[in-house]
Amino acid sequence: MNQMTSKKFNRRSVSLFSAATVMLIAMTACEREQPTSRGVSQTPDALSDPLMVACFAAYVDLHEDLAKAYKNSGGSLSPQVWGYTHFLRNGKAEGRALPPGCAEIQRGDGPAAVASAAVSSASGSTSGATSATQPAATVASIAPPRYTAPDYQLVHRLNASFTGGKAVRWKSRSITLKNFEPTNIFAAVKPWEGFKFSHGESGITYRGASDKFAGSCGWAIPYWYANYEFARCDIWINISTHTQGRCGSVGSTITHEVGHCLGILAHTSDGTLMDPKANGSMEISPDVRRMLDILYTMPLNSRVAASGSVSVGKELVDRGDMIEGETIFVMPEDKAAPSKKRGAISVTPTLE
Repeated sequence: MNQMTSKKFNRRSVSLFSAATVMLIAMTACEREQPTSRGVSQTPDALSDPLMVACFAAYVDLHEDLAKAYKNSGGSLSPQVWGYTHFLRNGKAEGRALPPGCAEIQRGDGPAAVASAAVSSASGSTSGATSATQPAATVASIAPPRYTAPDYQLVHRLNASFTGGKAVRWKSRSITLKNFEPTNIFAAVKPWEGFKFSHGESGITYRGASDKFAGSCGWAIPYWYANYEFARCDIWINISTHTQGRCGSVGSTITHEVGHCLGILAHTSDGTLMDPKANGSMEISPDVRRMLDILYTMPLNSRVAASGSVSVGKELVDRGDMIEGETIFVMPEDKAAPSKKRGAISVTPTLE
């Protein structure tokens, strides 16, 4: 009798132990899946970058199970803090994707690179997730933000304000040039450091001389797709105005127009190359260079508000027809730019 009782007790103990183990594993998994506010900064340092905010808020919405888990969490953390914490602790190790574009790492300093570095440093290795109790503020301090709201205000002012709020750029910093074969013409792109230019049949196209807009020094017309990726950009030079000695060199005008084709859709007012009046300067201002650096780390189809806030748009499968942008002029000191509105949307322009 005692032996039978002992056997039943042992079987019961094993069953209870097994059930407890399963519950412990389930509780651990649940804790790893759902970040809580315990020990977590409400605004980790890395999330002072508006692009990081947009990417990690979108990360939660991208994964249906995470969106449900966040909804059930009670909202003690903001979506971006919750998503950021989950990605650092579990998401990367699980192979979860960031939103399209957020995982694109140009020059190794995009959001995915920052998060990846933080995961590796916090865990002490390159594999496995960080502890579920690791404070996000500690992780974030390892990878300080690269850009802040005033930086994205610069993107809005020099780029997105001319497209209805969307940041427009080439797919990458590797850009093809057409009709730039002459040495003196190709030399005009060299001041734009950080880009890789090559000859091709599309991209930035030098269309040569034109007097279509009398009195101007030159102009550029950018075209982009529905996902706000540049499709092409055309440049013209008014030789007659240059021969009158009113525009500086042809080379400086081409360099100026190439700047517009790279994404500087507005003009500066600091006496440098991208001013609206031809002043002979070949200096590219620090603001212009910084704006291009920021622009080319952003996912395509990103929206940038005047306040500097950023939102990441959905990836578009069909880029659609080209959209003609506003003609951008550089003028002599004594001449005002002619007015020309942006071309019709969804109409592929006819080449002249």
